[in-house]
Amino acid sequence: MFGYPFSIHYLKTSISRNEIAQRLTNQTFLSDVTYKKTPGEKYYYGEVSQFDFSLESISKKSNHANFAEGRFLGADNDMYIELKLGSFQHQRMFVMLFSLLIVLLAFTLYYSAQGPQGFQYPEQFYQQYGYDTNIFLYNLTTPISLSLISLQLIIGFSIWIKYRNHQKAIPNTIQWFNQIWNSQEISKNDVPGVLL
Repeated sequence: MFGYPFSIHYLKTSISRNEIAQRLTNQTFLSDVTYKKTPGEKYYYGEVSQFDFSLESISKKSNHANFAEGRFLGADNDMYIELKLGSFQHQRMFVMLFSLLIVLLAFTLYYSAQGPQGFQYPEQFYQQYGYDTNIFLYNLTTPISLSLISLQLIIGFSIWIKYRNHQKAIPNTIQWFNQIWNSQEISKNDVPGVLL
C-alpha cells in the first residue's frame, strides 16, 4: 500500500539466541533496571530479552528506522530474526491518520455537493454569479472547504514524509542489524514455516 510506513524483514544468523540478545544489549540503551553503560555510539533505546526486542531510535546522526521490533526464532546456531520496522510506534496511529484523511475528504465532497453556501436561497447565488457558474467549485472556495482541504494536505504530507523517511532508513537499519549479528537478509519463504 502506498504511504504505509511499516515493513517486515527476516534475517538469518549462525550465532546463538543468547549471543544475539547480548550483542543487541551492548549496542542499545536499555529501559530496564539492570542498565549497564557500555562504550560506543548508541542508535536505539528500548527493551531486549532472550526472545524478542522493542527499540526506538535515538540517533540524530544516522538515518535508522524510528521503531524496530523483533522476535528471535529458531534454536541453537540456526537462528532467524523477524524484524518489524516502522515510522510510527503502532500501526493504529497510521490507521487513525489515514482514516481521518478519508473522512475529511468525504466531508469536503459532501459539503461541496450541497447548495450554494452563504446564500439563503439558490436564486441569490445565480443572480450574483450567473447560471453557468458551478456550485461545486464555488463551495470548494468557501472558508470551511479551504480549512478542510488544508487539513487534508497537512495530514497527507505528514504521511508521505513518514513513508519517504522510512523507505530511506530501511537499508541503513538492515545493514546495522546485519553488522552486529553477522547475519544476512532472507525472504519469508526461507524461514521454516514452523517458526512463524
